[in-house]
Amino acid sequence: MKLIIAIDFDNTIAKTEYPLIIALMPHAKEVINKLAEEGHTIIVHSCRASKPAEDMKVFLDCHGIHYHHINENDPNRIKIYGFDTRKISADVYIDDHNIGCRGINWLVVYDEIQAYLNQEKTSHMEM
Repeated sequence: MKLIIAIDFDNTIAKTEYPLIIALMPHAKEVINKLAEEGHTIIVHSCRASKPAEDMKVFLDCHGIHYHHINENDPNRIKIYGFDTRKISADVYIDDHNIGCRGINWLVVYDEIQAYLNQEKTSHMEM
């Protein structure tokens, strides 16, 4: 199963003091790129616009972070449902503002995605 994974930028991919981008979060690049290499679609989503959005894209590209879309839905999903929405449509959302999140640990994020995939695989096999 391949997932569409929406990932927040500020304080999730990069440590920031908006609009300043300070540094890449530990293990973010490795985990995001590994997920992309496994065939998952990566959507970076952010409230950044104009110059701050351009800075974000430059940061992602300069650090070699693989992504498919920024702040836009995957065209295949738009085709399936026949329309686009303002909300990013994804199977998994990674964001430092999630309830219960006390900071992003990218190694734990990867393990959680693998557990999610295994759970989905098991539930489909039981049907």
